[in-house]
Amino acid sequence: MLLFREEKILLVRRAQAPRLGMWDFPGGFLKSGETAEDAVVREIYEELQLRITHLKYLTSVPDVYGSKGFPIINLIYTAVPVGEPVVDRSELESVEWFAPSAIPSEQIAFPHQVRVLKILAAARP
Repeated sequence: MLLFREEKILLVRRAQAPRLGMWDFPGGFLKSGETAEDAVVREIYEELQLRITHLKYLTSVPDVYGSKGFPIINLIYTAVPVGEPVVDRSELESVEWFAPSAIPSEQIAFPHQVRVLKILAAARP
C-alpha cells in the first residue's frame, strides 16, 4: 500500500523479521474470504490506526517471502490517509513521510517494493 500526502509517501520501519529495521510499505496478508480492498482498509487501520480515501489499484508484483522463499503476488494500491498514523510498536519501529527522491532505496525491505518505486518514478514527469 502506498499512502500519499503532499507528494510524499509513507514508509514504515519494520520491528519484526523478516527484514527487521528496514523500510517497508504498510500492509499485510489477506484473510480467508476477504477482498483485496477490504484487506487494505483493515491492514492500514490495524497497523496505523488510519482511515483511507481515494483507494486505487496500481499494479501487481511477484516476490518471495520468508526464509523458504514462499512465492507471493503483491497487489499494490494507493490511497490518501485521513489523520495522522499511530505506530503499533509490536509491528513497527517508526513511520516517516518521504519525498520520492529521498527514499532510501538500499534500505527498502523487499525487492518488489523497489520495483514499485521504479514504476512510480518512471510515471512522474
